[in-house]
Parts: sequence; C-alpha cells; structure tokens
Amino acid sequence: MGITSCFVEFIGAMVASTGFSDECVKEAEMAGFANDTCGYHRAITGASLKGIMPEPNLLIGSTCPCSGGLAVMENLAQRGRILINSKTFKCRSDSEGIGKHRETPR
Repeated sequence: MGITSCFVEFIGAMVASTGFSDECVKEAEMAGFANDTCGYHRAITGASLKGIMPEPNLLIGSTCPCSGGLAVMENLAQRGRILINSKTFKCRSDSEGIGKHRETPR
C-alpha cells in the first residue's frame, strides 16, 4: 500500500534525540501552545511550525492512548490541508469495561 506508520510521540522522541527539541518546544509555545502540555506534542508542533517536519499525505489517529497525540495530528492536518481519519475512544468505567475502550461516533 505504500503507507509508513509512525506513532506521533515517537517523532517527538526523535526530535528530542537530535538535541533540537528545546528550540521546537519554544516555537510551539510562542505560537500559543501551553507549556504544561506534553513535551513530545510541543516538539512535534514546533518542528512543524519551523518547517522541518515532512508533510504526510495521510494521517490516521485515535484518542487511544491519549487525546493529545490526536490533537497534534489534527493540527498538522489543518495546517497542511491533509486528509485525516480519526477515531475517538472513551474508556468504560463499569466493572466489565475497566481497561477496555469503545469507539464513540464523532
């Protein structure tokens, strides 16, 4: 299919491994992203704002394990006018659903 998958936080970790994350995080914060949000997400956002993130053709995301990664991908999609397919999951809190997720329509 020619699709390469990558967990969005891994990109943040790769940016951090280059020693360039501080500059990217500051770029995201100057653009208005809160400094108490995930550093990986700010690094990815900052890298995108600096124009050093390759532009994907397609993004697929979900809120599992966190909604922050999906929010980053939605921002990337909006900036680059990229097709995104996303799913929102809510964790069930009843005795049968602890640790399980169910899809929620968007």
